[in-house]
Amino acid sequence: MNIEYKNLEIKIFALKILKFISVLLFSIFLLCLFLFVDKTQKINAYNNLSQSIKSLILENKELLFNIERPTIYTDFDSINYQTEDINSKTRSIIKQAIYFDLLDSSKEAIFINSLNTLGGYIVDFNSILANSASQYKSFNILYDSDIKSSYKKDILELVFNNKVQSYEIKNIQNKLKQLILSIEGKKSELKNKIVQQKDNVKSIKSLNEELENQEELFSFFSQGYNLLQSLLDLRKQREQILKFDDINTQLQEILQKTQTKISTLHNDKNEISVNAAIVLMLFALCILFLYRYSWQISNLVRVLYKAFIFSPIQQILVKKHNDDYNISFVNETFAYGVNVGEQSYQSRKVQANNFYDSLNTLGIFDKQDLKTFNFGSIVQESHNKIELYNENNINTNRDTKFFSVFKKEIDTDYDLINKVDVSKKIFQIKTYKDLANNLKNKLTTDELTGLLSLRALQEDSKNDLKKIFVYIKIDNFNDIRLNYSTVIVDDIIRCFVQSLKNAIFQSEFKESLGQTKFYHLQLDEFCIACETKEQAINIAYSIVWHFNKQKIKSEHIQDEIPLKQKFDLAFYNDKKVSDIELNIGISSDSDITRHSNYYNSDDYSSSFEVINRLAQAILASYETINTRAAFCIYDKDKRLGIEEKYAHQQKVENDIRYAIANNGFFVVCQGVHSIANSTYPVEYYEILVRMRDKDGNVKSPYYFLEIAKKVGYYKEIQKIVMTKAFELIEQTNACFSINMANSDIVDIETSKYFLSKLKECSKPQNLCIEILESEGIEKYDEIAYFLSEIKRFGSKIAIDDFGSGYSNFYRLLKVNFDYLKIDGSIIQGLKTDSKNADILKLIVDFAKKQNYAVVAEFVSDTEILEIVRNLQINKAQGYVLSEPKEAEEIFPYLKANFNE
Repeated sequence: MNIEYKNLEIKIFALKILKFISVLLFSIFLLCLFLFVDKTQKINAYNNLSQSIKSLILENKELLFNIERPTIYTDFDSINYQTEDINSKTRSIIKQAIYFDLLDSSKEAIFINSLNTLGGYIVDFNSILANSASQYKSFNILYDSDIKSSYKKDILELVFNNKVQSYEIKNIQNKLKQLILSIEGKKSELKNKIVQQKDNVKSIKSLNEELENQEELFSFFSQGYNLLQSLLDLRKQREQILKFDDINTQLQEILQKTQTKISTLHNDKNEISVNAAIVLMLFALCILFLYRYSWQISNLVRVLYKAFIFSPIQQILVKKHNDDYNISFVNETFAYGVNVGEQSYQSRKVQANNFYDSLNTLGIFDKQDLKTFNFGSIVQESHNKIELYNENNINTNRDTKFFSVFKKEIDTDYDLINKVDVSKKIFQIKTYKDLANNLKNKLTTDELTGLLSLRALQEDSKNDLKKIFVYIKIDNFNDIRLNYSTVIVDDIIRCFVQSLKNAIFQSEFKESLGQTKFYHLQLDEFCIACETKEQAINIAYSIVWHFNKQKIKSEHIQDEIPLKQKFDLAFYNDKKVSDIELNIGISSDSDITRHSNYYNSDDYSSSFEVINRLAQAILASYETINTRAAFCIYDKDKRLGIEEKYAHQQKVENDIRYAIANNGFFVVCQGVHSIANSTYPVEYYEILVRMRDKDGNVKSPYYFLEIAKKVGYYKEIQKIVMTKAFELIEQTNACFSINMANSDIVDIETSKYFLSKLKECSKPQNLCIEILESEGIEKYDEIAYFLSEIKRFGSKIAIDDFGSGYSNFYRLLKVNFDYLKIDGSIIQGLKTDSKNADILKLIVDFAKKQNYAVVAEFVSDTEILEIVRNLQINKAQGYVLSEPKEAEEIFPYLKANFNE
């Protein structure tokens, strides 16, 4: 039911997420709706503003049209009213534009200033218009004489005709001015005449009538002139009004911004509509999933409820309330102290309550360091008693069971307590631990002797760093293993261990032994761990005394260490093993760390090595092989002889490694001479390897070859020699020989490398292979095949160091050898031992019968040379004839070619 429960948890979690998403989507939808309404209201407001601006622009145009109409039809009261209305509406639009951020508040003053300017222009225009209308009315009712009618007609035509240009009006005005001036002259004349003829009544009357006519003309033309002047002023003011376009321009800018804003709001409104539709669809989808998950959860709850009731796991549902709790439900399988199925539901509920109280008393749910199993705390239940699980005290009674109890919070107010029977697993774990302990005892205890094992020593040495080790090894134990069966060897070991125990624990030093531990490391190796150095020395003396049958008193402990002696060891049925010898070494009181150049003063690396106490004791025991002392104490401030040997080996190894890395290996050539005549010509050259160290010193193979074999560099050196030998064969016309040990021939890698070089060689007949007789032969067939391959290529074969003691070369005589090189020890003893000459005669006779050429090695002086010649040996090699030299000294042209 874990899957269903996890499924339920997942779906409940998903349901919560969906609820949250649904609320979020609905909130987003409401936000979109609010934004939609807000955008709609703003669009309406901007539309109203746009309509107001358009209406105001039309009213401005109408006002200008009224201003452009002929003067007589112009109603200046209507213009004043229109001007005030436009001014009021413009101010209202300015405030709205500032509110909607369509007009900067700093421009409001400029706008108002423009309104005031326009208003001033219109006031002036109305004033001029009113004056013109008054003049027109006065002028229109004046005179109807022909001349007046003619001028009147012309003047009125100028008033009514807006197409008449201002210069035409000025022309008529100039004519009128001239007429006015003419009439003024006539008036003056008439006035003068009246004064002159004051006595002539009839004449005066006639003159007065004439003067009145002139006065009437003067008034007519003056009013006409003034009317035309008012007309010019009116036109000028109208043009100024018509040219003033600041307000309309600013209104157009506001209108354009308003329309842009309306367009933007419409786009925003459309986007909000789309987003709202998407959100509404997602909301509907979430509602659908909510319904689906709610339906699935209700089904799962029914399933889990059934699973809870009939679950094989004992379960309790606990309702929490502050610090109090209440057992809400107990499933059918729950039992506490009695068998399942024997309780009613109420009884199970009571038992569950007791069980939960016991868990709280033990603090199961509060402790973090309890033993756990399957994520639960393990308890031990016996009857109606619960105890914490103790792995070291497991009760195996039938009535005892083990349960893993864990709490699962399924809601903020409910916990589910699970009680899982893990008795079988606990008993299995106990069985496994018992087996592991038994196995550990077997690993740490030697089965043959009952002593502690090497494994136990390794663990103890890690935990106790102050123990001093006494190492004991039976020196010639391999002889015992060869001479006796395994069963008897085991008896010998057991008897030896018992003798060791008797030597240690029955000695006069037994009181000071303290807590010593006895280990059997390998078949013939033993170790004793001591508390102090004095204790270790006492044990060593006790062993020496016991096996050598020589009592050493405590007052002589500080004297010189006695020499080791062989002894007999009695074992099963009074049998004994003779000539047993022990190597005993004592360690220091701690592991030591030494710099890598401790053994080699030429090594300046920064590495370190640790010599633990067991290794110290083993080194000390090896030292007794050379010193013959009964035992040796390791001194960490001094080097043992074995360590000196190791230091030398390490230095040589470093020199070899340096020489390989820096081309330090080279070859020298020593001639093998024909001594049949006095010129001693060279028949061929033996190639010998040399090594140059980092100080430039040349070392012979005696210095490095054996160590190179031990540390794994021998094959690499041999390949260098082979490569240089084949180079000399190709570069010269001389013959050369190289030494090959039997181990080289049977080594697949080395032999393959040599044969590959031999196949590539253009002059294989100039090569001779010297096989060392000083090494024993095991794989005869492989060596015979290799030598036959060499002969197939035309190369020569020599047996080197012949007569050195190995007699198994007779099996290779079926191979056609070319040379027998007599061992140097035989040649060097010719002057002191006559038997050597007899042996040499036998070898020469044997060689002549086999048709082998004989070569005498190590011919170091003329006396030996003469003896060799007298024995009819025709070839010799030695310092009296020629010393080993580098090839460039023997063949100077090689050096010239190299330089070139």
